[in-house]
Amino acid sequence: MSTKIISIIILVVFIIAILIGVIFVFQNNKIAVINSFEECALAGYPIMESYPEQCKTPEGRNFIRTI
Repeated sequence: MSTKIISIIILVVFIIAILIGVIFVFQNNKIAVINSFEECALAGYPIMESYPEQCKTPEGRNFIRTI
């Protein structure tokens, strides 16, 4: 391969790595601001059909609806 092609491949890999890092940081920030059942439900996380209803985040945090 020529030097130009190798440089382009390295640049593309670097850009993809940066994008993955940015996505990861924003997902962690989204999770960090969820502190109640209502915020969990508004974020679109699954709501368990129990009494009272419960909402569970991907990292395992569980919020119970106050009645």
